[in-house]
Amino acid sequence: MYLHSETLNFLVEYVRNENQALQADGSKTWEKSAFLNPGLRHATNYASGWQMVSGVSFPIGVGPSRKDNGILFYLSFEK
Repeated sequence: MYLHSETLNFLVEYVRNENQALQADGSKTWEKSAFLNPGLRHATNYASGWQMVSGVSFPIGVGPSRKDNGILFYLSFEK
């Protein structure tokens, strides 16, 4: 994460999952996924003490997930 200013952050996340799945015939297989997720988030501070944090990121599938891409929006209110 890079703190550009007090209220703006740039970030890059990497997530990899490996799960064992049970098939209908009783056998087990491994399901794997991997994503690189660049994005940014911005905070707006209010005089009342509340903070609104919004963000957007772009999950990019890599390796076994190379064709899975998306967009993620984020919004939270904190005090």
